[in-house]
Amino acid sequence: MAFLPIVDRELREASRRPLTWRVRSGLAMAGVATASVLSLLLLLNNVPSSAWGEYLFLSLTGVLALYALFAGPALAASCICEEVREGTLGLLFLTDLKPMDIILGKASGKAIAAGYGLLGMVPLLGYALLFGGITGAEFIQTALALFNLLFFSLTLTILFSSWMREERAVTSLALLSVCIGTFTPFLVLIYIASSSGQFQPSMDAIAGMLMPSLIFPLLHKLPRGIPLVIAPWRYWFSMLWIHSLGWIFLLAAARRLRWARQESPPAPGHASWKEITDWWRFGPKERRRQHRLKCLKTGAFAWLAGREVRKPAMVWALLAAALAGLAYGTITTDLTNTLHRDVIVPWTTILGGLLKFWFAGEACRQLADDRRAGALELLLTTPITNDDFFQGIWRALRRQFLWPSLTFLVLIASVPMFPGQSGSVDWKTVATLVIVYGVDLWALGWCGMWRGISSPIPNRAVTETLLVTLGLPWLIWGVLQSARTTLAHLRSLGGGGSTRPVDILSIEADRMHWFVLSVLCSLSVGFWARHTVRRDFRELAARRISPKQTWWRRLLHGTGAD
Repeated sequence: MAFLPIVDRELREASRRPLTWRVRSGLAMAGVATASVLSLLLLLNNVPSSAWGEYLFLSLTGVLALYALFAGPALAASCICEEVREGTLGLLFLTDLKPMDIILGKASGKAIAAGYGLLGMVPLLGYALLFGGITGAEFIQTALALFNLLFFSLTLTILFSSWMREERAVTSLALLSVCIGTFTPFLVLIYIASSSGQFQPSMDAIAGMLMPSLIFPLLHKLPRGIPLVIAPWRYWFSMLWIHSLGWIFLLAAARRLRWARQESPPAPGHASWKEITDWWRFGPKERRRQHRLKCLKTGAFAWLAGREVRKPAMVWALLAAALAGLAYGTITTDLTNTLHRDVIVPWTTILGGLLKFWFAGEACRQLADDRRAGALELLLTTPITNDDFFQGIWRALRRQFLWPSLTFLVLIASVPMFPGQSGSVDWKTVATLVIVYGVDLWALGWCGMWRGISSPIPNRAVTETLLVTLGLPWLIWGVLQSARTTLAHLRSLGGGGSTRPVDILSIEADRMHWFVLSVLCSLSVGFWARHTVRRDFRELAARRISPKQTWWRRLLHGTGAD
């Protein structure tokens, strides 16, 4: 048998997959656009050319670090759980393959696309190197740290994929673990510094406390105003630790495969793992029966979409955790400082963003899973109408998110009632947040159903829903702000006036403009998605998932079948 045959097969398949090349070219173009926008911002704000290299290098490093952290959960979530769910993993063990051969093959197939994307963006750091202020050693160390971070993200996701069957659960748990491993040391440091006012650690002690963080190797290059210096031995020790964890995850995933292909019956008196997970998702049998009877009065699909009774409790848990953090800040600091606009607006933005992301995933989930499993075609042969599908999904979404969202909005609306200062949140800000939140949820629901039934991959459907609904207003806003500021700068140069720095991100001055743009974009996307999915629902459900034909092939060969 050839050496590592699964690796050879997965690499050959990945090289023929269009996504591999699209990720590399798309991220390279996105990186060029990001570098161009950053250069424009530095030019318009009259930043000295000697500082351009440092600003560009640090900004691009932050973007690449986010990609390296989240590329693994986005691309490798289905590598093992899909084989387990479809029952094809046992076929691989009929050969002479070992578990590590399968793990390395699956890991290499997913790593090729993620690695190509990072490889297409790392040379942009060399663009910052041309301006000075950055040494070649710092460039090499940053590139190595980014690839090491990507390796950790991929291996962690593969480990979770070997333990779970649902791709969405793997992605969520991997994202949560990455965030915990990245930000926990910083939060611990902030907590210690805030709880003891006389605590003034040395820079060496701070570096030691931050070493467990996943992004610690990237802290070797910081802005000039930060006196933190990372010793070389700390950098290489952190790199070795993160890399070793990646190989430990691969070994643990290979060990898990020994039992993943076998479903042995549980011991007498013990519940199986599936029974435990079913109890958690659907509740006890009596509660499950009562909930089923209640949902069937509305419709059969309403029960299918909302049969997991624990989901509302999970949303309440997220809201309670966010409120606990805000309450802790209120107790340890002054009330007016906690409810100041600089605190409450980021808090509501982060919590509202998490709720929106969760809402988009649930809106895509049911139709995407049913279509992938082939159950949607069977449901279309029943007397269930199109409106029954939509009403069932909306009923499940209301049951899960209605009361937590109303509580969240009531908390936002009650903020101006507290005694504050001149910079506290006013009623206009509250009304803007409430209206935008409600409109975004409505648009995310319809766009999620449309992409869930159209996209071949559930995770891609969620990403497309978020980009179209939430990313489009910010993209248009950034283009308009950049164009307006550029024209103002050119006008000042033509008139001979002073070219003082311009605050491009002054959203506060144009709050009403941003509000109108966000609402119009969400309403337009929502109505268009609602019209499309209601008109073409059965056609989209019955359509086979096939590679999308590119526009130049349609232009050269036509759209008709041969």
